[in-house]
Amino acid sequence: MHIHLKDVRSAVMDQVRADDLGFNAGVRRGMFTVPGDGAIDFAPVARFVRESAFQGWLVVEAEQDPSVAPPRLAVDRAFAHLAGLFGQQT
Repeated sequence: MHIHLKDVRSAVMDQVRADDLGFNAGVRRGMFTVPGDGAIDFAPVARFVRESAFQGWLVVEAEQDPSVAPPRLAVDRAFAHLAGLFGQQT
């Protein structure tokens, strides 16, 4: 079992919806990003993980253009944000 974690840029999502665009267009426009770089509050997710003694994987998703958001930098930002919420474990 695993949980996918991704964030969304609200202003871009609102425009994608207003323009009645699909998922792929949203990705190309930069609607999605890594946790901590968008509008989603991951504190309730972290609380669920802790309180339920969840033992699965937490998978960070970054559906964004790698030339605009280099993957390694995006992952580092996401990890820094999530480690503070979930607690860093090795």
